[in-house]
Amino acid sequence: MSLLTLPASEFEPGAEGTFALPASIYHSQVMAPGISRTLVVELLQLSPAHAKTLLDGTYHKRETPAMVGGTMVDLALLEPDKFQEGLSHWVVPSGMNLATKEGIAWKKDHPGLPRIRATSDAENTVSVENIHGMIESLMKSPKVRRIIEQGTKQESAFALDPETGLMRKVRSDVRLVDNQSRLVITDLKSTFRGGTSSEAWRKHCARMAYHIQDSFYSHVYQSLTGEMPFFLFIAVERKPPYAVRLFQLDPEGKECGRTRCQIAMYQFRQCIDSGLWPAFNDDIETISLPKWELAAPDPEPIDI
Repeated sequence: MSLLTLPASEFEPGAEGTFALPASIYHSQVMAPGISRTLVVELLQLSPAHAKTLLDGTYHKRETPAMVGGTMVDLALLEPDKFQEGLSHWVVPSGMNLATKEGIAWKKDHPGLPRIRATSDAENTVSVENIHGMIESLMKSPKVRRIIEQGTKQESAFALDPETGLMRKVRSDVRLVDNQSRLVITDLKSTFRGGTSSEAWRKHCARMAYHIQDSFYSHVYQSLTGEMPFFLFIAVERKPPYAVRLFQLDPEGKECGRTRCQIAMYQFRQCIDSGLWPAFNDDIETISLPKWELAAPDPEPIDI
């Protein structure tokens, strides 16, 4: 197994291989076309029509505070030279209320980049203080430190799907070879406080479709190398104590991800060939109200 990460200057749309592409190019369907994990999940969880709006750019997902925080942690850990105020983000002055006249003026003077609090107690908000705490905790782990220091980071990989002929694309956080010369792909995930417990992560993994990511990334790299990689999730909590855990899926979870990825790729092939991207059928569907709404409230006592 040997992979050479080529410079961005050697990338051409439709080319297979691994490239050092800026995120802006990788995420562009014009400059770097291909089926991504995000598109696969959108099709499986919603419909081909929903996936098509992401594919052609008629709809853009809004980043949540947790997603912005995750992106900033990735950048600070994996590309620290790019994590700079004014380049990657703005730091909101301590105590500033962005809804006030002063805050609105500050936002006007600091456009175009994510805004991060210097400190924050909000569960889903990652502050600068949290980012430093997360990185410090991550680098205290000998295994994580080796992954970060020795791996190839933020690599864009492109490979044709052997079953449908469609181009797939992934952007791995870190790729490396372990002590037994085996290919390892890792992805960094920030999570809520307590989210690195086994039970919490098991549910979070299913809810966020991380098994789809595991399968999709793994099979792209298998196509490029002929070797099925080990896929690891590095999970780190956003708040103290910034607990760190490494997870891998069991064979049943991997098979579930593989089956669903295959279904999605065949649907993409059918939609592209037919030009039809269906949402939902026009059958009349009978729905039930959730149990919490159907539960009758206790009658109020009548005071006569």
